[in-house]
Amino acid sequence: MHRLLRRIPVLLVLATASGAVAAEPPAIESVWPLFYRARSAERTDFEGLGPLLYYQRGPEGTTYGARPLFSVGHDVAAGRHTLQILYPLATFRREKDARRAFVFPFYFHERYTAPNGRRAGATAFFPFLWWGRSAKGRAWVSSPFLGGTFHGLLGSDEFTYAAMLYVRMRMGDIVHQHILPPLVSWSRGPGHRGLRIFPFFGHTEREGQWRNGYVMWPFFTHGSREDTQQKKGADYVCSWPFFGRSSSRDGRSGSLLVLWPFYYRGWNEHKNQREWSAPFPFFFGKHSDELDEVNVWPFVSRTKTRATSQTSLLAGIVRSARVRTKNTSIDTLSVYPLFGSARTEDRRRASKHSFWMVWPLARARSRQEGTQAWGDANAFQFAWMKFPEDFDRNYNALMGLFEHARARDGRRATCLFWRLFRSEGGPGWSHVQLGPLASWQRAPGLTRVSFLLGLFQTGKQGGRRGWRIFHVPFGASLTPPGKRPSEGEPRAR
Repeated sequence: MHRLLRRIPVLLVLATASGAVAAEPPAIESVWPLFYRARSAERTDFEGLGPLLYYQRGPEGTTYGARPLFSVGHDVAAGRHTLQILYPLATFRREKDARRAFVFPFYFHERYTAPNGRRAGATAFFPFLWWGRSAKGRAWVSSPFLGGTFHGLLGSDEFTYAAMLYVRMRMGDIVHQHILPPLVSWSRGPGHRGLRIFPFFGHTEREGQWRNGYVMWPFFTHGSREDTQQKKGADYVCSWPFFGRSSSRDGRSGSLLVLWPFYYRGWNEHKNQREWSAPFPFFFGKHSDELDEVNVWPFVSRTKTRATSQTSLLAGIVRSARVRTKNTSIDTLSVYPLFGSARTEDRRRASKHSFWMVWPLARARSRQEGTQAWGDANAFQFAWMKFPEDFDRNYNALMGLFEHARARDGRRATCLFWRLFRSEGGPGWSHVQLGPLASWQRAPGLTRVSFLLGLFQTGKQGGRRGWRIFHVPFGASLTPPGKRPSEGEPRAR
């Protein structure tokens, strides 16, 4: 078990501690389930009413909240402030050059500084009203039921519409207009023209590059492509689903379709590439100098390149993938939705990561950077993501029966049954707690045993024994060592 915990991966806040130098032993006070506090010069961890209330402060930032009602966080490195309410229903985030607010499903607001230095963003009272300003400084407003204009959204520079009757899209110098989309449309621009009366007739052309058209779509379609530096000229014609053919003008590439989906074949002699299906999607494959792919759906699919391989079984329920390059290796395996694992290595950075999850029973992660290593594990695990830090912060302590974490400065912690049992320690110190019944603590110069929420305590500090009976002290002091705020301990923001 000890070897397993050494390998598994960062749940408790101590796992994010930075630096490899041994941290100062914390002063720990615990009266479970009323409160738990661990305080040192660098960190303060507090829990109240079991896992419901929490406060955590360290070099990486500060977080506090009342699970699962709200969570507040401040990330020092990113300069990010976050408020989450009943995550993921409401999230408010503030950074140096950006603001973001989301209240599902009614409200969305985002403001940021674009690369050109302009302030841009969007606001929505879903689904009734949207407004904002693009990165080019253009203001816009829209109502999905009435109409309006978007700038820099929906894949266009300008998008104007009137309910579902009329749409005008501008993409660079090309303007597309639609009446009762997608039934009637036309487009104009330098070297570009197009007309569509769907499904009877359509024709679009970019002069000197390509043209496409159809009559009674999809029963007859045609088109061509002119020679460019990247591609050879080609023509195609198709009477779907009976027959289709495409061919390059030098005859060395093309495709043939007969009674789709029963038969299809494609080839490109320039790239030594072939592909086929008979019938799609039950059997199809591809082959080239760079790629081999075979699919027998839904039983097995395998894709292989020079550096990667991927295998899928039972229509993707079981998936495995492998990547091997000069400096990188990646191995993944998943059995949807019950199991997932991943191992990655970057030899240039001497970095290794691993992850596995048996959903919803357990999850474990580990990370190694050079000679430093840290990780975490927990059970139960209801989040689907590999790195669900927001989910962990708001819900994991309420649901998890088992938590384990180890940090790169040598600290470790294990908690069971909603933190009723807690074992933690680091270089030169340790603390063990069994609910309200008993706790044992060891730190430089101090050994202390406590029973029944501290009603009875005994221990030694500086070689002298002390007692506390019904909170009345006798003999040596049993107060855990540690700096007081007046001596310079950083205060929480």
